[in-house]
Amino acid sequence: MLKWLFKRSAKPQPVQEPKPRSIVPFVDGGRVTIRKAARHVKNTYEIRLGLFMAVQHKHLNFALVVPPGALVAEDLREKIAEHGGSIFEEEPGEFTIYIGAESRDGAELDGWVLGDQNALAKLVAAFGAEWPGPALTPGAQFVGEHLLALATAVSRTPLRLVNVDEEDVKGALLALIESARTSGGTGVPAMRPNPSLCCGFFRSG
Repeated sequence: MLKWLFKRSAKPQPVQEPKPRSIVPFVDGGRVTIRKAARHVKNTYEIRLGLFMAVQHKHLNFALVVPPGALVAEDLREKIAEHGGSIFEEEPGEFTIYIGAESRDGAELDGWVLGDQNALAKLVAAFGAEWPGPALTPGAQFVGEHLLALATAVSRTPLRLVNVDEEDVKGALLALIESARTSGGTGVPAMRPNPSLCCGFFRSG
């Protein structure tokens, strides 16, 4: 499935820690903040990374910001509370798009950041009005037959886009789909308004 979207603060100050593949928690006002645009928020690596950063920097607090009414996984709520973090609800503003794959048991396999909302709009526009264009929204998931159909659509569509890691989006998407498909489980290209195509994962079934 595809992974989550993250929202940037107006003047974000990146935490000076090594980070894999453009996962981007930000420090703003003494908080390590991760913003999600998805309506279902799972306990994912990028959130745990942000929480770890806050714990390591004892003068910082952790905040997870989700849309009003979003469903936050109970184990994630417990983990954030355990380390003194907070969960806030507010309407999503600007965000970036994370796309990732996960296994049948929900374990994350791989993923990357596509870019901001403009990057997502370009990806959707590349497919035109045909599926999967309209389905590429924050929180989308592609499983089973839809995963295979997505692979076919991506293969047939000219995608002249790169992600924030300067990787060819077409090749990177196909690699995620293959990872999900061969994981023996729910490897779904998903899009998360922060895994998050837009936000979420790819799963094979």
